[in-house]
Amino acid sequence: MSLIDVETGIMYCGDDEDIYKDILGMYIDLAVESREVLVNALAESRMPDYIMRAHAVKSNSRNVGAVTVGDMAEKLELAAKEGNMEQVLEYHAELLKLLEEVEKEALEILK
Repeated sequence: MSLIDVETGIMYCGDDEDIYKDILGMYIDLAVESREVLVNALAESRMPDYIMRAHAVKSNSRNVGAVTVGDMAEKLELAAKEGNMEQVLEYHAELLKLLEEVEKEALEILK
């Protein structure tokens, strides 16, 4: 199952495939950094940082067509805002896994 809908991502880039590829490349860097930030923020109970990064992941994922990742990030963002740590802990690892998978898929698209 593909995590990235390339057509949707290109549409969000004004139907410009070159711009989409540039943004997808930046997204890969964001995914790598975001996993680290989310892990550290949760481990250190820095929930404002966790919320901010989950929000960035949500927006950036949707912009490249990775809607499933964006939806999971939104779920975690809202749970963290509500102080629902049980839900954050339940879905945190799943978001990290999705980010890793979408990163690999994005690298394949850019080949």
